[in-house]
Amino acid sequence: MGEEVDGVDMRAEVGLLSRNILVRGEMEPGCYGNEACNFFAFDTFGGHMKVERGFKSVQVSGVELQHMGQQSMGHYPVHFHMNGDVDQKGGYDPPTSVSDLSIHHTFSRCVTVHGSNGLLVSYMHAHTWTFGSIH
Repeated sequence: MGEEVDGVDMRAEVGLLSRNILVRGEMEPGCYGNEACNFFAFDTFGGHMKVERGFKSVQVSGVELQHMGQQSMGHYPVHFHMNGDVDQKGGYDPPTSVSDLSIHHTFSRCVTVHGSNGLLVSYMHAHTWTFGSIH
């Protein structure tokens, strides 16, 4: 480990997935609703954190999210939806941020930002998700 082989850097990035605060979606033994999880070997109806226009303040840091997101549109583990400016320009001081999150074993994109400007997303660890990680 940590050497070059035929000009290729063989070092691996390492990230700690566990955190002191764990938010975990409950895994059901069977499918319900529109039966979307029948296409998978596991339940795909996890929890989600959606931030919409009108919030007062959001700073999320040092949290582990597991079994989050859903197969239906608009239900992502972390979702900022149509908030406009979420930094000092929009009147948020301190600015809105998500940092040092561990998001793993999820059922949709890990972090999704729609129509929200100035959001600080930093030091994210995403592992084992069903679809793309950050959009």
